[in-house]
Amino acid sequence: MKPLPFLAFLVAAAIGWTVAGNVAKPAQTAAAEIAPVREHRTERKARRTSGPDEAARQQMAAIRASRDPAMRMRATVDLARSISPADFAAWVDGGWFDIRGGAELTLFSIILRE
Repeated sequence: MKPLPFLAFLVAAAIGWTVAGNVAKPAQTAAAEIAPVREHRTERKARRTSGPDEAARQQMAAIRASRDPAMRMRATVDLARSISPADFAAWVDGGWFDIRGGAELTLFSIILRE
């Protein structure tokens, strides 16, 4: 066995290890860049002075209360269809549909954009 390929591998590994040690510092700045995004989200919520009417709030409560995914989807479709086209922008820009973490938000957004 020739020692030259093994020696070349060790040299390349040492260089890579040294360079990788210097690359870890930008990960610390990535956390600092996330903070302004979070502040922006709180500003967006603070901006919201009005909200959906009482009927829409009751429909959203029905979506949250339902344990069956099919029933949640039906309730989401019913809510999206009950909103007047004049209020679409307020719902989307104001973030009034505050059910997160499921397919309901995606379905709601698609229906409003169509």
